[in-house]
Amino acid sequence: MDPSERGRGGVRAEINVTPLVDVCLVLLIIFMVVTPLLGNGAAELPETSHPAKLGERRDDLVVTVKGDQTVLVDEKPIAAAALRAVLRDVHERSAARQLVVRADRRLAYGQVREVLRAANESGFSGAGLATKAKNDATSARPSPRQGEP
Repeated sequence: MDPSERGRGGVRAEINVTPLVDVCLVLLIIFMVVTPLLGNGAAELPETSHPAKLGERRDDLVVTVKGDQTVLVDEKPIAAAALRAVLRDVHERSAARQLVVRADRRLAYGQVREVLRAANESGFSGAGLATKAKNDATSARPSPRQGEP
């Protein structure tokens, strides 16, 4: 082999990192797009044009049921089987607390009904169902009066 032909068509012992960088950038973009869609793990509440102001008082007992059927009582995860006992204990300590249920809108009605049944059996006479405001362009803001900005 002629010394001048050595570097032209021979085997190269270098790693080509360009495809690796391309794959990493694509994965980074996918994660950047998907992460905001995952949410913070909170329940996705049903929407209504007139949401109730529930769960805003400091002494409200908030029971959250997430889409994956995880149950939280005042932001503390508990087993679904222990829900009645926890609610009964809370009701015995302070019977005047208002119960607010924040259930993910993707849950079946039967799953929410079980939480309401556990609350009723624990001594709570009623429960509020939390909702969120609907982002409807027609009901978002009334038209300004004449002379107002």
